[in-house]
Amino acid sequence: QKAMKAILSKGKKQLAKPPQGKQSLKQLMKQNAGVSNIEITEGNIKAFESTAKKYGIDFALKKDATESPPRYLVFFKGRDADVLTAAFKEFSAKKLTQEKKPSIRKLL
Repeated sequence: QKAMKAILSKGKKQLAKPPQGKQSLKQLMKQNAGVSNIEITEGNIKAFESTAKKYGIDFALKKDATESPPRYLVFFKGRDADVLTAAFKEFSAKKLTQEKKPSIRKLL
């Protein structure tokens, strides 16, 4: 009896918590925070996700297929803008160092 109540109360607590990290645009809008967006290329999505996870940014990815090369938009909470700026600085620095390093296959 007590164990069942404990499990049910724990489940209610988990449902009350807003989702964090990558989520749908609908879930992000439900959190009643102003939403902003930036454009990102398809090749950088995975790398951005890992950086955003590190900084604890709540975001949603949306593909705009109306254009011939599809655009990808990252929506995030307005109050996360400063954190997102720091995350993008680290992300771009990481990408630049990867591009500067010569390929190991080319060296062999």
